Amino acid sequence: MNKSKVDNSYENKELPHYINELLALIHKHNLGSMRRYRKNEHIFHNNDPADSIYIIQKGVVITYLADQEGRERIRRFFSVGDILGHNTLFHGGYIADAQAIQPSKVIVIDKTQFLQQVESEPKLLIHLYRVLEMTHRNLAIHMGDSYYSAETRVLKYLLRLLSQFGKSTTEGIVITIPVTHELLAKYAGTTRVTVTRVLSRLSAVNILSTSPRPWIVKDYDALVELCEQACLDHTCIVGSGYGYEQQKTCSK
Repeated sequence: MNKSKVDNSYENKELPHYINELLALIHKHNLGSMRRYRKNEHIFHNNDPADSIYIIQKGVVITYLADQEGRERIRRFFSVGDILGHNTLFHGGYIADAQAIQPSKVIVIDKTQFLQQVESEPKLLIHLYRVLEMTHRNLAIHMGDSYYSAETRVLKYLLRLLSQFGKSTTEGIVITIPVTHELLAKYAGTTRVTVTRVLSRLSAVNILSTSPRPWIVKDYDALVELCEQACLDHTCIVGSGYGYEQQKTCSK
């Protein structure tokens, strides 16, 4: 795990070249229209007809799935330059819910028009395939995390939020989106109680501050080391010492 300091505020996100080229082609062929979404407004629902592709211009969007008991699991956070809906390009329905968790501006691209334009501009599909490849990589990592204990997943997904939304300041690394215990629990696939327990221990040893908001990681290296050790040992973090005594083996 990379211990280099994080400064990846989504507001100043540097986009990959293929995203910039895709946006240029969309503008050239007048394929998209701008739409605004309010905080907590859904962009689409699971199984809705997949008639559009979406590119985030401003704000943050999550995709999630709910199980039979209604428990939601966040699959991914999307920010500036990220694309969603593209994994249903040749399918009839969306495979998750998408919801803005901040006021957001989104380019909406009609899927039929996009596919028609591909015939004369094949680079559109090539660039979109690059995005799809990264989506599959992220999904594989997401699925692999399910083998870790709930406490370890909280650490891993906290670091993932830092990687995507962290901004270095004199106080530490600030998570620049309004994270809550419930949101992190849905992302890590665990309970709010577990998240609260882990974050309380991080706060007790001055690794993390969650109050007042925004959340600030004050000792990034210590957080990385704890996560690395937990991943290697496949153990739950229990106790209240700095090293979180590795006392209890977790089932996979």
